Amino acid sequence: MRVTPDSPVQDRQSYLYQWDTAARKYFNHYEVHKNAARENLRRLFQNFLTRNRDPIQFEHRFREIDQVATRQLLGEISSEEIRELNAALGSKNGSFYQLSMKEPAMIHVWKVWPTLFFTGLSGTIALYARFIRGYNNLWLAGGFFPLLGYAIYNYARQPSQEIQNCYNYLLSKRAATCHLESNSKRFNENEFTQSEQFRALRQALEARNITLYQLEAELVEKINAG
Repeated sequence: MRVTPDSPVQDRQSYLYQWDTAARKYFNHYEVHKNAARENLRRLFQNFLTRNRDPIQFEHRFREIDQVATRQLLGEISSEEIRELNAALGSKNGSFYQLSMKEPAMIHVWKVWPTLFFTGLSGTIALYARFIRGYNNLWLAGGFFPLLGYAIYNYARQPSQEIQNCYNYLLSKRAATCHLESNSKRFNENEFTQSEQFRALRQALEARNITLYQLEAELVEKINAG
């Protein structure tokens, strides 16, 4: 399946147009990767050495296809979205999310505490060997082999479910943003929003820094209190 790079969304200033354009830009790129992953899985099911395996043993293969399909929907991920992921999910999971440099919508995860531990351990070894024991300058680099080993391990054993949760979070956030933008546009076109009463209500809400729902709750509370 191939799609054209031109988005059918009419409003070129809208968030939906920007998202759709990015998704279309990289659609064929991800389609190739998705089809390749599906073909590899099909061959494993047909291979006489692996076709009798329990399907749960191919879970990582199915996760790989799911991730590619989700990244295809995203198109690309911005640095602002990565910062939001770190604030919303990273602090809870003890993780630091980083955007891949080779793919437009791929996230890499670094576990904060193990990374700090191996960084501190490697720095301690390098400084101790060079300045306390008096070894040559190669130890300033060689002392960081523990950190290098952890980096290789971390790159090879990425938490696929946590990454998929990040992708799903971004998809939900983008969909909600598009709905909000569409509903706000329709709301602002309503006749009531052009009236003096609406402008006075908006000014009152902004002055008190509350929402309409909070104002409604206050009125209900006062009515119930008599």
